[in-house]
Amino acid sequence: MGLSNNKTIISDGKLLFIPSASGDAGSIQKYAVTMSGAFVSESILATANTTASFWYLRTPGRHSTKIFYQNTASSAVEPTGSTLNLLNFNQQSFDSTGSVVRVVLQPGMTGSAIVKQTAVSMRIHPGVKDRYTISSSGDNLFIDSVYTGVPPADDISFTYMTGSGFSYNVIQSGSLNTTSRANQLSGSATVRISLQEGAPDRLDTAMPDSRSFMNVVDGFFGVSVTEALTGSNISMHGGIPLDIGFPLPNPAYIKTVGGFDILMDNANAHDDTKFRIFKDTGIAGISPGTEILTLDNDGNLSVAGTISNVSGSVDGGSF
Repeated sequence: MGLSNNKTIISDGKLLFIPSASGDAGSIQKYAVTMSGAFVSESILATANTTASFWYLRTPGRHSTKIFYQNTASSAVEPTGSTLNLLNFNQQSFDSTGSVVRVVLQPGMTGSAIVKQTAVSMRIHPGVKDRYTISSSGDNLFIDSVYTGVPPADDISFTYMTGSGFSYNVIQSGSLNTTSRANQLSGSATVRISLQEGAPDRLDTAMPDSRSFMNVVDGFFGVSVTEALTGSNISMHGGIPLDIGFPLPNPAYIKTVGGFDILMDNANAHDDTKFRIFKDTGIAGISPGTEILTLDNDGNLSVAGTISNVSGSVDGGSF
């Protein structure tokens, strides 16, 4: 029997928000997969015109998830045909028995980049996000099932991963890869609020689960500096909840005392960063969204429409 109501507790310096029904009988699967040696080349993971590498997961309810790797040209062959009853699905397909996740890899990706791309692709997949909590850190991919019960014997397999450059390590807790759900009372809403060690005037707030969010109704998020005329305060606002003559809904806006800078590639580690603006989409690059402005790594500006001023306009293109 799980909790009948939501609950808040403090444990080990963490503020934990426990959703109702947590602590119910049964067990959950927990995995940590290491990809420290993984990389992309013509002979590893997503080789052109060759069956792509893949691995799979299975829940106690026998729902199977295939994760396969594809190159940017989509020339690797998706693996199909198996007694697992999931490999005949294509790309981002899913139903009650199986899901297929396609992970597109850029040439030259390292183990940590592959891990991050794998985590992102799994988290946004509608057939996966309701069955697993996915996170990553460095070369490690962490997978927690949200379902209780005893998993099948072949609950996770890397048999179909090829290439000596790929290495993995499955960390198993408890019998049959499970751990008691009673020990996982924090559910998917763990928040850590603590004073920064050695700096008691600094407060650290962390929300480990990427699905967590913060929402302010009719308010705003702001950052103030002690010297507002030397530095610059900044705030982020939702659209004004009044009809002031603009096309509705009113746009959100950012307000500062001074200017506003965007610092891309602050670690100076990439040479292909871009600033882009899309419309008609919730995720960049996903149909039916349209890219209407791009500022590339060399400062070239591309627009879908025209650049206009009081004296005329310039046709859309690159400048």
